[in-house]
Formats: sequence, structure tokens, C-alpha cells
Amino acid sequence: MAGMFGALAPNFTGQSMGGTNAGMYASPTLPTDFLRDRLRQIIGDRYADRIVDTGPTGFMAHNADMIPQGAMQTAAGIRSGNTAMTGMGMAGLALGALPLPPGVGKVVGGIAGDVAKDAGMFGITKIAQDAAQDAVPSANATLASVAKPVTGKSADALAAFKKITGRDYGTAATDIPLVGRGDITLPPGRTLSGIQDHVDELTNDVKQWNNPQRRMWYENSGNAINTATGKNAPMAERLTYGISKTSQGTPVLDNAAYAIKGHNQAMVGDPVKTGRFPAVMGSAIQDAYDTGDTAALGSKIGGYQSGFRSSWVPDLNNAGANDLHNMRWFGHEGFDGTPTTGHHNYDRIVRSAITDRLNSEGYDAGLGAWNPGQVQAVGWAKARAAGGVPEDQAGYDIANAFKDRTARLTYETAPGLTTNHMPEYHAAPYADKQAYHDAINQTLTDNQGRDIITSHMGLLTMPTEHGTGVFQGAASPGSHAQALVGQAPGGWKNGIDPASKELLDASEAVRGILLRQDAVAYHHPVFPENGLTGNNTNLFDVRTGASMTPQEAMDVSAALKSRTGTDFHSPIFTQNGYRFINHPEASGVSNKAFQGHLQNALTDVYGPQSGGDIKVVMGHSEGNYIPNDWSKNGAQDYLSVLRGARPDVQRRAAELLSTLGPRVSSVEDSFAKSHGWTPDKATRAWEGLDTPQVSSIGSMPAPWDHPPPSVSNGLFGSQLRQPQ
Repeated sequence: MAGMFGALAPNFTGQSMGGTNAGMYASPTLPTDFLRDRLRQIIGDRYADRIVDTGPTGFMAHNADMIPQGAMQTAAGIRSGNTAMTGMGMAGLALGALPLPPGVGKVVGGIAGDVAKDAGMFGITKIAQDAAQDAVPSANATLASVAKPVTGKSADALAAFKKITGRDYGTAATDIPLVGRGDITLPPGRTLSGIQDHVDELTNDVKQWNNPQRRMWYENSGNAINTATGKNAPMAERLTYGISKTSQGTPVLDNAAYAIKGHNQAMVGDPVKTGRFPAVMGSAIQDAYDTGDTAALGSKIGGYQSGFRSSWVPDLNNAGANDLHNMRWFGHEGFDGTPTTGHHNYDRIVRSAITDRLNSEGYDAGLGAWNPGQVQAVGWAKARAAGGVPEDQAGYDIANAFKDRTARLTYETAPGLTTNHMPEYHAAPYADKQAYHDAINQTLTDNQGRDIITSHMGLLTMPTEHGTGVFQGAASPGSHAQALVGQAPGGWKNGIDPASKELLDASEAVRGILLRQDAVAYHHPVFPENGLTGNNTNLFDVRTGASMTPQEAMDVSAALKSRTGTDFHSPIFTQNGYRFINHPEASGVSNKAFQGHLQNALTDVYGPQSGGDIKVVMGHSEGNYIPNDWSKNGAQDYLSVLRGARPDVQRRAAELLSTLGPRVSSVEDSFAKSHGWTPDKATRAWEGLDTPQVSSIGSMPAPWDHPPPSVSNGLFGSQLRQPQ
């Protein structure tokens, strides 16, 4: 620590940070009332009063040494769980920054804050920086000249609200309870008499920036959470807690990825470590998953939670969140800290007034009555756009992020060619193949259209999509299950996190056994704005505007085989076309060469004039391809994947096979009778499994209250990998 601050010290104090602190109490004393008020905002009444009343020994002095000392004491207090030490350290940070010139204070405050931030405390950086922003122009000026923020007593604030709305605050279901004593802190340049004008301005902002995606940000996000958890309210609460806990200072996509990663870690039995501060955030999320205690996390995060929960909790008020974007929208330019209780109260009063105004005018009533969360969501979009986010992305929500974090588990129901299972299928009319595919999918999807395998395995699962599949040049009906995946540390180039991969691998191994597939595969597509190179550009998304037809699938496959000399590449259907994934080590074709071959193949199929109608977007795919040759070793390659899984994952795999297997057998036997197909019953590996069937198959599992039974003598053998 001394090394970090030693080089800066002479600029401020004329001595190194390792030197004596004899001059530490030499500066003029802060005005008592100002000091007490400022510290109450930062650390609360209790510690503020203690510090002021104890005099110089309570950190009343102001010297640059207070910055590193405060940071160290804060960090030590956090690590040890000593609240008093933490409070005193925070006070040292604030007081140390106050008398410094603004530019110097910001630099030192930022460095000090980073030290404390490493210990897991949010907002320390900005506490010091905010204090520095209040600093006087020079170290020689008097601290009495520092301006105090405009504040108002609770009674005055409520009177202003009644004057604007004609009613008492708290009499409408949409009013958010005030915190503390109900006092307010106004944005810079605002006065109590001008609250009406502020409500008018922000209401106009809402009308200017409103559109369905922005307004319904919380509702759309909550619906996506509800769907991903299979409308399982306790699990939706846990996931919402994870999203809320990892939201601070985090872009929406990263926020979703952190929460998904934490969920999947809980599902495989790993300790949860996720978010910007994995140890602190992960521990809290772990407790929520273990105990189900998902109580609100504070004014900002609690409001964030309420907006999501309104999707499955009837009549819950969507309060929205007073985050840094909302603060900026309200007029706190460049705000990047932690709002005070006064800030929260002002926000609540003003947004309730705006809500009243919009509802009384019947504005955009087609989407129902307005609530404070919707007001905040529209303002949030405006603030994001003001910060440089493209307008069409300003309303990007958790539902959008879930789409971007969705892995596709592609599959067909055509029996593998290395099996002797229903060989008549391959010569059957496409309509018969489709009928069989639909019947099998009835056993693999729940009443919401979601994949039972991935859901029961513990993955957050969206509805399965259906289209055309191609394998070894033959077209047949296809589908892809959709499961949400986290991201490994270090960004998209490092791919999917290990917990998500384990659940995906196990899900596909189960599917390969049930459907007697020669191979199973999944992929997660990303289309980054920067960082793609010839080596990592392995995904080629062909956008035609419609999902491909069976004939189109075969034509494209044949043209590409002719160009590349290999049948490795099969088109994967999407809702607006199809995509190819190239693995040079397996296909023998470099990514750069494949791009040229694909362009030529598209010209072969669609003609030279098709360039304006068809777009190829390049990206990166992370996933896995698991082959299994039934003619050589039965299902052993798939079983080896399951043997390497954690105990809970093995249990779920056994439950899936023992429960879904007989259902698949029933469909096969039915088509054998009606179409003359010949099932190979020797490939029904689940018939040797002694795990009982599960009536709740497909529901989101809860590993914390269902310890796995022993499977060492069952289908998977004894090679259990222990939790890491």
C-alpha cells in the first residue's frame, strides 16, 4: 500500500506516505454543522455523530494522508466484518478528499476507492470522488465556502406533491414508501418551489422517448425470467435476486450473463462465484439459492427486483430503480455514485407525480395504467442515449440479453446411421418423418413448449424452435432446444463458463441416448463488434428473411459439398435463414477459405443477382460436438460424458432417461405398428437403469433439498467427479 501512494504523496503533503503523521491535525477545523451533515449522507447518523463529537481523534483532521489511510481502514473493516472500522475508514476517505484541489482529489480518491473496491464495497470510489468534487478551488481556501446541496424537509416535500397532484402522498397504490425521515435532496439548481416545473419537464421527456420496448422494460424482462424458469415462482425469485445483486455498475448483457452463470453454478453444485466482485456477490447469491431468502437488497436494487417480480406476483407495484442513469436523467450530470436517502425520496415523489399525470391524461393507455417503474424505464433509455448508447439500443432489456445468451441445442429425430434402429425411416416420405418428429417432441417438451431435458437438468430454458435439419446430405425435420448460458471470465473469446458447459454436455448426452443419434451438438453464437479474426470467425449466419425449406436445405448442402469437397458442413436453421459453423481441425477447410466457398455456393443456389437479398453475417460460435458410433460400442461415448458429471447432474440424467425413455419407446412402438418401422430394442439403454421415474420431470430442480441418490451401481458406473 505504501508503494502505491508513496509516489503521489510529495505533491500533497511534502512527505512520503511512510513518513510521520505529526502534522496530520494541523489543518483548520471543518464547520461542525457542515461536517455532521456531510458525514450523515456518507455513513449514517450514528457514525457521523460519533466522529464529530470525538474531535480530532475521530478523523476531523484533513490531510492527504487520510485518503490511503481511509482506504486501508475501510478495506480492513470490510474483510473483518467490523462495521465501526468500515465507517471510520469511509469517513477518512471523504474528509481526506475534501480540502484538496478538485483535480488532485479526484485522482487520489479514485485510486483509494479502487483499493477498497477490491474488498467488495460498492461506491467507495465515488464517495471519495464526490467529496473531491465538493473541494475548494485551492488547498488554501476556507472550507466554509463549500456549498451544501439543496434539501427539503419531509413536510415541505409532501406539501409540494399535494400541490402538484391534488392528493396526499401514499394514498395511491403506485406511491413508493419514502425512506428514513422522508427528507429530500434536490438535483443541482432545483428548489422546492420549482418541483412542479421539474415534473413538467420530465413528463415531456417520457412522452418524447416512450415506445413499447422502453416503457415495458421491466415487464418484458420479468416475462423472460418467468419463462426461463418454467413459471416456477421460487426459482424466478432466486434468478431475479441474482440479476439484481450483480446489476450495480454493469451493462445489461453482462448483468444477465453473471446471473445465468451463478444459476448454473448452483445447479451443478459449484460454489457461486459471479459478478464484478465474485466472492462477495457470489456468496450472497449462494445464500439466496440455498435458503430461498430473496428479500429486497436496498432502495435501488429492491426497486429493480420489484419491476421484474410484477410478472408473477399479482398487483405488485413496479417501483423501478433510482440508479445512476435515473439520477442523471433527473439532472445530476455525470452522476456515478450511490444515491442518498434524500435522493431516493425526491425521485419517488417526482416519479409518482409523473405517473399521476400520465394516467390522468390517458397517455398511451393501450398498454394499461402507468406505474413508477415504467416512468423510470423510459427515462433510463433517454439517459443511456445521452451517454452514447445508440437510440435503437437504449431500451435493451433482460429479455434481449437472454436472447444473446441463448445456446442452441440442435437435434433431429432421424435414427443414427450407425444403428440398426428403424432403418425404414430414412426412405419414408417427409410427411411421415414430420409426424414422427412431432410425436417425439410431444415427449421432449412441456406445456410451455420448453425442452424438458435442459429444464430438468437445471438450465434456464426458453421455448424450443422447429425447422429443417440436415445430416449427411439428407433433410429431415429438426428442432433446437434453447438454454441460457453464462460466460467464462475474460469476454466472449473465452466462451461459455464451465458450469454451463457441463449442463449442456449432459443434456445432449441424454438426448443422444434417447434418440439414438450418431452425434449431438450445441452452439452459442456471438456477433461481436470488434475482435473477430480469421482464426476465431467460425460462424457464418446466412440471412434470407425466412427459415429454410427442406429442398433449400438439400440444395445448399449439395452446393457447399461441391465447393469444399466435404460433407462436414450442414446448415442449421434459424428463424430468418440458416447458419454454418466451421471447425477447421475437423473439416480441413480454413475459416477464410470457407467464407469464399460459401459465397460461391450461395451464388450456385440462388443465382448471381441474389446478393442484395441475402446477407452473410460473420461471428463466433462456442459449443461442442459429441459423436457416438453405436455399431462399435453402443451408447458408451454418451455414457462417458455422464460419468464425468457431478452427482446432482448424474441424478437428473438418470431421472430423465428412466422417465422419458419409456415414452420414447411408446412412440417408436406406435410407428412400428402403423408404418412398419423396426425399432432396435437393444439400443434402449434406459431399460437397464434402476432409477425410478419422476412425476415432476422437466420442472426446475432444486439440488439444495434433493440430495442425489447413489448411482454408482446404476447405468453410469462409479466414476463420479466430485464438486470443485
